[in-house]
Amino acid sequence: MSNNFWQNKRVLVTGHTGFKGGWLMCVLSLLGAKPYGFSDDIKPSPSAYDVWAQNYKEPDSECIGNITNIEDFQNFIDTVKPEIIIHMAAQSLVLQSYEDPLETVRTNILGTTNLLECCRTQEQLQAVIIVTTDKVYKIENKKKAFDETDELGGKDLYSASKACCELLTDSYRHSFFNNNADKSSPNIATARAGNVIGGGDWAENRIIPDLIRAQKSGDVCTIRNPNATRPWQHVLEPLSGYLLLAESLASSNSYNGAWNFGPSADHVHTVKDLTGCVTAFCDSLKIHYEDAQDDSQMETEFLTIKSTKAQKELCWSAQLSFDETIENTCRWYLAETDAERKTITEDQITHFWKL
Repeated sequence: MSNNFWQNKRVLVTGHTGFKGGWLMCVLSLLGAKPYGFSDDIKPSPSAYDVWAQNYKEPDSECIGNITNIEDFQNFIDTVKPEIIIHMAAQSLVLQSYEDPLETVRTNILGTTNLLECCRTQEQLQAVIIVTTDKVYKIENKKKAFDETDELGGKDLYSASKACCELLTDSYRHSFFNNNADKSSPNIATARAGNVIGGGDWAENRIIPDLIRAQKSGDVCTIRNPNATRPWQHVLEPLSGYLLLAESLASSNSYNGAWNFGPSADHVHTVKDLTGCVTAFCDSLKIHYEDAQDDSQMETEFLTIKSTKAQKELCWSAQLSFDETIENTCRWYLAETDAERKTITEDQITHFWKL
């Protein structure tokens, strides 16, 4: 990745107040870009977004609005005139999709459609990345690693809504962004990653946040489905993939399409493996494992993806070991002051990118 590419680059991040969005805003600021954010609300603190907002935020560089309101987003994108867009605004929780299916569909499908529609008027726009998830694949209890050519599916509303975003993006690309003779249309790709961990995620029903809350409160943390296997990766891993992809998209439409960003095979661990590593940093943590789960809200037992395409065509691969991933995550959560969290965030980013 070329740091020069990002110098003064106008980058719009939707969902910038979220877990991955906040980290991306910090990364972009340290790379010398001009990041702008659009999100519906400020998420719980402390977070990487707080680090960005307190230390790097420029005047008028964010808008609090709902991506389902196309007028709000159109006004902001017309003001910012971004050269790169990374779309992460979403309802991102499987269990929440059972509790509020309409909001999941509205946010993920209509929100993505609104964004793509607004992109049609932006002649300066070079590249758009729509972030989906590794859960877009039709799994059917197959114990395999999925690649970008595998069939899309989704038994829960979250996964199905993200699979729809993949189809929508492909349709918009072919309908509106592929036949422009003057090449002023942006190149567009989707990025699939999942089971991302790191400091500052406070979402409900996610393993690391639940463990940290239990550590701080002294309560017992109940872990459902401890034998579920996932490709755990630190938040900086997929973000580095998104940035490499954006840089490549800006220069060539050969990078259009879908991309997986997942860790190497040694990062594929069970939930129980993960919690065991966290207890090394949280020695007073009390855990109860619960093997059963609600059949109406079944989550996939085994899920992992292949990133061979990204490795070959983008020269991207995960850098951090599983132990480093857990250590970086726990160090961030266990920091006690804003100053400590700022230092840890900057250290992790600069070490990762060797800035």
